[in-house]
Amino acid sequence: MRKSKTKATTTTQSLNNAINHQNNRFSIMSSFFAFSEKLASSSYLKWTLMMLLPVLILLRYPVDRLDYDLWWQMTLGKYYLSHHTLIIDHSIFSWTPADPTWVYNKWFGAGLDSFVPAREVSFLKKYRLEGPIFNDYVIGGYLIWDLYPDYKIFIDPRFMPFSKQVAADYWAFTGNPVTSETLQRFNKKYPFKIAIIHYRELPLIFDFLRAGGEWRLLYFEQNAAILIHKSLLSTIPPEISSVDLGPSRFQKVRNPEVLLNVFTLYVNLDPNAGRVIYDIYKKNISDCYKLKKDHLQTMEDDIRQKEHELQFMINGQTLPANR
Repeated sequence: MRKSKTKATTTTQSLNNAINHQNNRFSIMSSFFAFSEKLASSSYLKWTLMMLLPVLILLRYPVDRLDYDLWWQMTLGKYYLSHHTLIIDHSIFSWTPADPTWVYNKWFGAGLDSFVPAREVSFLKKYRLEGPIFNDYVIGGYLIWDLYPDYKIFIDPRFMPFSKQVAADYWAFTGNPVTSETLQRFNKKYPFKIAIIHYRELPLIFDFLRAGGEWRLLYFEQNAAILIHKSLLSTIPPEISSVDLGPSRFQKVRNPEVLLNVFTLYVNLDPNAGRVIYDIYKKNISDCYKLKKDHLQTMEDDIRQKEHELQFMINGQTLPANR
């Protein structure tokens, strides 16, 4: 009986302790809410917020604002410097976009055109070229928002809706240099006629253009290129021929990443156009920018190399095997 009583007493005490603990929790919470309500109704909160506002603004700025060079390790910028060339190589078939010039990180979407292909999408919607389209993985998220319902995207970062087959085929296709044969096989399985590809996949853009004349560069802007299959050439509206594709349209761009990307396109198509982008970069990018001098030197080297190659072609000569 004594053991049973002791056990019952212990159980009762435990229940009482739990109840008291719960009551204390409710008491603390009630006090907190009462204090919060009083604080919110007083001018003290206003003064507190005013004093904290500068601190909150400073905390908003991430580390890469102060140490942007760290982020350039993950971008084309560092690749350009380490390889001393802007000529495309598949070791950088995919990269993470950075913001070394603080262009993308703006309030309410300001500066969005410096990263997403807003103008490129506007071009597609204006001229309503025949689909379906192919797009790269990351760009798909924006295309869903801006292109629907005009076009159905190929893939986007949600991954799961494409995990059974499309995603695996996409990674196999883009994970290695794309030859004319692999592009034909992929296009036969997925019969797209338009490709919109972000500059993070620059090697893929050039793979399309080298695929035996099957694909043509139709339009490009700050962030992406639009390519079409040759079967669509006869359907292109005549007014597209008057669209400005010259390098001078980038004369107000102050983002070095954008200028490097469009330079890479231009210098591989026309060294003279590459020279215009070089001059824009030299003028628009601040001398305080850490990588400016090295970038300009790399751009200069590539212009000379392309001019040299062009001269060989004009003279009907064959480039040396080591080039």
